[in-house]
Amino acid sequence: MNRIACASVPVIIVLVSLAPAWGCTTDPAVVSGAPLGAGDASTSAADSSVDAGGTGDGDGAAATKDAADAADAADAAPCSPPGPPLTVFLDRAGGTWTPGATDSRTNATALLSQTTAVPAWTVAQPAWTSLMKCVADKFATFNVKVTDVDPATAVHLEVVFAPGNMALLSGASSIAEATCAVVPNAVAFVSSTYADANILNGCAAVASAVGFSLGLEAVTVCPDAMSNMQTSCATAGFTNVALPCGTTAAQTCTCQAGSTQNSFLRVLAATGPACL
Repeated sequence: MNRIACASVPVIIVLVSLAPAWGCTTDPAVVSGAPLGAGDASTSAADSSVDAGGTGDGDGAAATKDAADAADAADAAPCSPPGPPLTVFLDRAGGTWTPGATDSRTNATALLSQTTAVPAWTVAQPAWTSLMKCVADKFATFNVKVTDVDPATAVHLEVVFAPGNMALLSGASSIAEATCAVVPNAVAFVSSTYADANILNGCAAVASAVGFSLGLEAVTVCPDAMSNMQTSCATAGFTNVALPCGTTAAQTCTCQAGSTQNSFLRVLAATGPACL
């Protein structure tokens, strides 16, 4: 199971709007190449009417076509992201991390009580490529960039792969700060031993660690990337469904009012949408 490290300061409950307004189009016909929607069908009907010489309602048909054309123009408008993407750096190179105020740019983290050297993870390249793609797919809907190139002093969230027998993990699949809010320049650790055994499970551990770093909490059921049933829920993404908060049993949520969490909307509120 994953391990969550809670901050020593009092937890602040952040109420996040679950219906943020973004500047990006979300029409699936534009974003994902899905089949034509109702708006497109209306346009086709209006076009047919005009092509036939405006039979039927005359001015009404023209007005319908104008409205449909306007809707199509809005769909085709360039998507403006809400800001630069959140960079998630997957670090397999190892290094030395020091205790202190968390800052991925200086290899400091509140998760540690002493300076800790992490060896490089000698993962096979095909497995690494699969892991990178899996993580990128889980965050493809959001304004997130997944990379294995160290951003150095640029703002980023860092996931470090460390051997599972290291004291900082104590056998857990992952550890991350859980403060109910976005941790700026967060650092999380994922067990390379766990990922070595099963790349999909390692990918799931990365997704949940990033989720905690963005202010999410665990849920009790599948399918969801924040499910505590990580192994059986390894292929799940952040679902747009309200699911019960908790680890082993449903409970009142810690990070928001009520007893359910919609992980999709909470990640969306933290990062904004991807603009494809």
